[in-house]
Amino acid sequence: LPVVCVSHAWLSAEHPDPRGSTLASLAGALQPLVERRGRHGVLLDYCSIHQRCRDAAGAAQHACFGPDHGSVVGLYASEEALRKAAERAEVVWLSHPHTQVALLA
Repeated sequence: LPVVCVSHAWLSAEHPDPRGSTLASLAGALQPLVERRGRHGVLLDYCSIHQRCRDAAGAAQHACFGPDHGSVVGLYASEEALRKAAERAEVVWLSHPHTQVALLA
């Protein structure tokens, strides 16, 4: 199964794609690829990897970034371990010669 890895900037501190515009752009970009080459797997990092959206006490937060929009809040220990493993695996996916990588701007 061919794989496309997608990364994109967050459009707000609360959610990476609050109105679904990035997802719509992605769907439009992938449609010709699927029509020409058939089914593909898609690794969309926001959906595939735990995000740091908890405070130090473990309570879920509305925003994933702190007031300066740069600092992140934490994950449960089990989520952090999975996130680190996923980030290591993501490097393999992104660098594999048969993976197509898309950076949405």
